[in-house]
Amino acid sequence: MPRTYKRKVGSRSYSDYSSEKLDEAVAAVNSGELKLREASRSFNIPYGSLYNHVHKLHTEYSFVFAGFFSVFLSGK
Repeated sequence: MPRTYKRKVGSRSYSDYSSEKLDEAVAAVNSGELKLREASRSFNIPYGSLYNHVHKLHTEYSFVFAGFFSVFLSGK
């Protein structure tokens, strides 16, 4: 019978932070309290993930409207 793997808390090397912690880090960067790299280190959030959230990249609608204006509105 195969063994069932039970993951220990904090054992993931990716996305091992809460959304509240991410929101606090984004607020600290936006207010000018911390720089992006400092917030990444102090909140233990990857720099790339924090950068994407601060600059609002990879949001729900960023892929929907990516080519909309260049494709559909270029004829005007």
